Amino acid sequence: MASARLSQPRILIVTHYFPPCAASGAFRLLGFARHLPALGWNVRVLCPGATPLEPVDHELTKELPGDVMVDEVPYTLGRTAALRARLSVTGTFFEGRSVWVKPAVQAGADIVSAWQPDVILTSGPPHSVHAVGHALKRQFGTPWAADLRDPWIAGSWWKVGRRRLQARAEQVAMDAADLIIANAPNALAAMMAAYPHQAKKLIVIPNGFDPEAFPEKNRQHPQRTGIRLVHTGELYAGRNPALLLQAITSLLTSGRKVVLRLVGGVDTSDRNGAEWLGRPELNAHVEFVGQVSYREACQQMVEADLLCLLDTPGRRIGVPAKLYEYLGARRPILALTEPDSDAAQVLRESGILHRIAAPQDPGAVLKALKELVDTLSSPPSGAKAPPVKDFSRRAGAERLDMALRAILAHRPATL
Repeated sequence: MASARLSQPRILIVTHYFPPCAASGAFRLLGFARHLPALGWNVRVLCPGATPLEPVDHELTKELPGDVMVDEVPYTLGRTAALRARLSVTGTFFEGRSVWVKPAVQAGADIVSAWQPDVILTSGPPHSVHAVGHALKRQFGTPWAADLRDPWIAGSWWKVGRRRLQARAEQVAMDAADLIIANAPNALAAMMAAYPHQAKKLIVIPNGFDPEAFPEKNRQHPQRTGIRLVHTGELYAGRNPALLLQAITSLLTSGRKVVLRLVGGVDTSDRNGAEWLGRPELNAHVEFVGQVSYREACQQMVEADLLCLLDTPGRRIGVPAKLYEYLGARRPILALTEPDSDAAQVLRESGILHRIAAPQDPGAVLKALKELVDTLSSPPSGAKAPPVKDFSRRAGAERLDMALRAILAHRPATL
């Protein structure tokens, strides 16, 4: 194995989600791949490419620097495996998507032999991808960093099936990886509590946004009656809009007009939310835009009067990736999330006008929405866009650069 080239090291990123896949998990890795080259890294990515059951946005591939190499290992599912993948719980290790592991290990071994990366970064969920990093480290001795965009077992809010098997797989990864990355403070704390003996190699790198995706010239706010409340991304994982729609209905009876615009997919299997979305009296107050490109979604955010975050009830660990994009849009935010969650902490640090309401508290949801609508209806004179804490993807890449160079220099990675 070649010695570490600290002046221009090589990193192999192995991830299930990467452009043209437009799933939320792809953007964190796209950010790393975009910004690491400017920090002196040679970047190569191993991924499936377009991923079954996930949205596709080919425009995202244009965001990559020309010298970033992308190796696609086709992801092929038979009918049975496809069903398992659809029904699998995010965060599991041997779910249906694990069929990609074997060909990825084979392709990864060829890349490591020929290209000789200085470090391998795997990012999950699906956490089966970490099996690729583990296998390559065992075979070649290459330093390995495991990035957990969502908790695996430690701190997981999911009811993970086959927990004993999952816990063993997580333990193996925690012991073998040279660096373990959480994406939010509560997630880091949970891993610290579960693996105190690995504390020196545990760090946190939040998700982020690219400021250039939200240029000032795009901040158009056409004259319209009422407040446009925008939610981007898929509604799933218990993110039920029923209480939000109840609150909108209550405001309508008091003369305050709010139009909810849903940009992205809606999981209609949630009967309560689907029933509310189908009510005839809300037809004029709910707009379904459907799936759009990333750039169009950013434009929808900056044109909104108010942005809505619907988090999974009971979730305190982790932050929906869209929240960082919302911060980039610099619009006020209504967050239906637990008040002691990572998402709430990010909002409090951000400097953005916001209100937080527990997702299952109808009184709190109505109160939070009413306060924001009233503030927007009578804004203070001379109000300017607030400063935003640096949650940029560039800042995240800089933290990753420091941590990776530390392990290559055989120093503790803690930041």
